[in-house]
Amino acid sequence: ANNCEGRKLNTYSNTVDLLEFEDLDFLIYPNPVVDYLYIKSKSESIAENYIFKLLDYRGRVVEEEFINGLIKINTNNFTPGVYFLVIESHNNKFQKKIFIE
Repeated sequence: ANNCEGRKLNTYSNTVDLLEFEDLDFLIYPNPVVDYLYIKSKSESIAENYIFKLLDYRGRVVEEEFINGLIKINTNNFTPGVYFLVIESHNNKFQKKIFIE
């Protein structure tokens, strides 16, 4: 049969998505970003335990701080492109792709 016999294809999926951020009660908007990215926690008790990092496509941290209510990140000096927003606590780490225009 077309030379594919006996070959195995391994696929992996990333289970971290917007739903997990919603479960944590974080709002991340807008996406794509023009001028400002907002990260808002719906609960102060949750926010106290989390830090965010915004990484460029090379994995370099371009912005980082603890989440306390509403975070407003000025993206005017960032090179347009794909970034990764990482929100983490002591034992959890969540990632979301962010597009900066």
